[in-house]
Amino acid sequence: MEMLKGQDNFSVVNGAKIVRSLRIKRCPDCYTNIPVHATKCPSCKQKIKLKVDKHGYAKRPINWFAYFSCFISWLGLVIYIWWAFFKE
Repeated sequence: MEMLKGQDNFSVVNGAKIVRSLRIKRCPDCYTNIPVHATKCPSCKQKIKLKVDKHGYAKRPINWFAYFSCFISWLGLVIYIWWAFFKE
């Protein structure tokens, strides 16, 4: 846990950066310490990636459903505006 507080995840030896291996990572939603190989947080049940950023936090997967539903909503709004105001 002390490694995650303000310390970088690499060491500099003879001018070259050497990445240290982490044993734990933090959930980006609930900030719980979890094993580095976990793909789901045991505390909040959110999916997380195996990758860890430079601060020791797990990365969130991309929520493609949210992007798709946002696109469909905007498309529906544009079609409605066209139908209500510009259709002859």
